[in-house]
Amino acid sequence: MILPFNNIAAAFFVEVWYPTMKKEAVHIRVGQIMGILFGVSALGSPIAGICIDKLGYRIHFLLASFTMASVAHVMLPLIDPVISMALLGISYTVFASAVWPLVAATVPPRKTGAAYGVTTAAQNFGLALTPVIVAHIRSSAGSYLAVERFFFFIGTASIGVGVLLWMRDNRSGGLLNSPARSRGPDAAQPKLPVEGPESSDDSDDMGPQELSEADRLLLTQNIVAGLSQGFVGVQRRGQG
Repeated sequence: MILPFNNIAAAFFVEVWYPTMKKEAVHIRVGQIMGILFGVSALGSPIAGICIDKLGYRIHFLLASFTMASVAHVMLPLIDPVISMALLGISYTVFASAVWPLVAATVPPRKTGAAYGVTTAAQNFGLALTPVIVAHIRSSAGSYLAVERFFFFIGTASIGVGVLLWMRDNRSGGLLNSPARSRGPDAAQPKLPVEGPESSDDSDDMGPQELSEADRLLLTQNIVAGLSQGFVGVQRRGQG
């Protein structure tokens, strides 16, 4: 809902905010406004990343990001777009800084590449699907205001999915919300209790079962990461 918005941001700003501005001037103005999002992200991402590493609470930060994005989409047709785009920039900064470390925190090192691949595939699916939906809504409604309602709905749904992920993580020990410094190198791999002396002899056979919980967490997180960033990702085409 952030990056896909930038796919139609130029047309949205011209239609809603600058319908009477001269063509040359409106292109400059819209370009300046659209650059706010990535400017905020460029400045804020290192700070957000450091804070999230120290504090943890990644899912809480994701929920805050979804909430800020939803509020920004309510604000976009109503108040100065500079403020709304700055809020979207903060939302994007927090989202990117929180969601990608979840992949590494969820799976063991030998599965990190596959995990990132699945997450990126889910993200790209969202990026491919969202513009089609947006184009249909704009064509049917005849206004970008309906598109903004659609983005707000996505934000609300993302908050709901984030709450479910948070509840699931709490039942699984709170791994995804733990600070980076509290996790050792093997923290991504859950340990099963040793019930007897024979368990050591079967350790090689228990490997797949030990990862099943992490794999289920990964699938849940992939939905949030991919589809939300799919809701949060096509962008720069709108400038072209």
